[in-house]
Amino acid sequence: VYANPAAAPAGAAPQGAGGLLGLLTGGQEANVSLIATTGSLALDADTLASGSGSGSAAGSGSASLLSSDPEAAQSFGELPGESWLAVGLGHLGTSIAADVRGLHALASLAGSGGAGVEAPPSASTLNVKSLLGAMLAPLDVLGSPSAAAKRDFAAWMGAAGIFATGASLLELKAAIVISSKNPALSRAAVAKLAGALSHSGGSLRKVSIPGTDAAVGVALSGLPVVLDIADGRDAAGHTKFVLGFGEASVEDALRPTSVMSQGAAPRTAAAAALGEGIQPSAILDFPTVLTLLEGIGLTEDPTISKVLPYLRAITTLSGGGREASPEVQRFRLVLGLQRAGA
Repeated sequence: VYANPAAAPAGAAPQGAGGLLGLLTGGQEANVSLIATTGSLALDADTLASGSGSGSAAGSGSASLLSSDPEAAQSFGELPGESWLAVGLGHLGTSIAADVRGLHALASLAGSGGAGVEAPPSASTLNVKSLLGAMLAPLDVLGSPSAAAKRDFAAWMGAAGIFATGASLLELKAAIVISSKNPALSRAAVAKLAGALSHSGGSLRKVSIPGTDAAVGVALSGLPVVLDIADGRDAAGHTKFVLGFGEASVEDALRPTSVMSQGAAPRTAAAAALGEGIQPSAILDFPTVLTLLEGIGLTEDPTISKVLPYLRAITTLSGGGREASPEVQRFRLVLGLQRAGA
């Protein structure tokens, strides 16, 4: 199948499957193949390499969830080794606006609707729409196309990672970790992002997190935990900007007990599923996600309940990319499937 996500009308928000393909390929033209086996379903998207062929090329402005960019693979490798969700992104400063548009497309594909996501309801009952809206709110600020946002946020951003760990609500830790190319700017960005979220209805909280140079908490409507925004140094002395679900998430982001690159089982399994020497840049364990959703009653939400049988049939998602040739990049997603009768 030939796909051209960039052919959408100028200024149109990516929606549905087209938005998913755009996030997968960075909006480039692609030849897409679907390969089914008894234990997996794989999607391959072959695109022309941009510029030097380094994956998500710096300065290209195109965002690809699955990248052959060494920055993305390195960022993935620095995430906590016990993560059940892990995503590495390269050159976030040049692609964050497109990344955020792609995440809105995924939210739309999940059934929440782009407009609803941008304005989560104020009702106290937790639901998928309000949860997605609250999670995307800080990213909307960071990824704004305005000149001020580019100066205050995108200018200092390097590679980034997203992770979640913990098999129960009590153990859950999750964060977005962004490498800083300018510690002074990323430290100042803590207060600027918190201020923007406060102006849109968030409630600020004082927090003190060991190992950080600046930190503030923000309570957002629709999010059941306080979002901690922090800037600090990891064990190697590198400055990181963190959006974490609570203090423990920030601490795990800066100083994890183990990392993916140290032979972590999820990374090893993902590399085996992808094959062809593809280095993983994204993993997701579906049984853990469903357990957590059940724990907060979200499997009864219409958005989830209508696809629950299909989600239960999936074990894992693995994603990554490689240079198939000097001119062609291959991006691959593999869904692991439950065996019949399991």
